[in-house]
Amino acid sequence: MLVAIAGCSRDYQPYVTIDCNKKTIVKLTAPQDKTNIHAIEIRIKGKLNGRGIIEWIEGGKKKVVSGDVDLNWNRKWDQTDCRISYSPIGSASGELRIYYKFNT
Repeated sequence: MLVAIAGCSRDYQPYVTIDCNKKTIVKLTAPQDKTNIHAIEIRIKGKLNGRGIIEWIEGGKKKVVSGDVDLNWNRKWDQTDCRISYSPIGSASGELRIYYKFNT
């Protein structure tokens, strides 16, 4: 499943919700009025019953998570989008929310 969302505010974009029982790829996209992007901030929060793998595909970050999840990933970035993937390990349930911001 591929989920795409475009943001629309000055601060963190509206969150993306991930259902933790299935593999998902989320495409995060900067608002069209954002130019000269120099960094990205990604925050992933939620509750996971079981275990799963979250990966920032282009950012080279990967983390096995379970229980209460609160990840913060920041880095220099000059693209207008990126992808986050989630894969459950065995049986998993719960909900994760991705908050993100493209900095100019």
